[in-house]
Amino acid sequence: MNEFSEYLKNLLDHKNMTVHELANLTNIDRPNMYKIVQGKRLPRNIKVIKNIADGLMLTSSERDNYYLMYKMSLMGREKYYRWKNVKDFLLTEISREKNIAFRNPTGF
Repeated sequence: MNEFSEYLKNLLDHKNMTVHELANLTNIDRPNMYKIVQGKRLPRNIKVIKNIADGLMLTSSERDNYYLMYKMSLMGREKYYRWKNVKDFLLTEISREKNIAFRNPTGF
């Protein structure tokens, strides 16, 4: 099982929704929806990902976590965290450079 399917199962429990109900709401056939929820299949089509999120009527924070778990499952946990660390480092460095340039626009 992957992070995405675990999160999806938790959302279904939290929303008191069955896999069958979600399949009907999203127009995804039931066998494929079961495979997604069980972690046997990861959707590759962004429309499917969005349809599932819409069918679950997610809050904005639930939706953020939903897409994060999907990205993590798609990339793999270790690769995702390496990517995130590099991204965070670069954003910190860019922010630091902007602050230095703002305080001292001449560079001296």
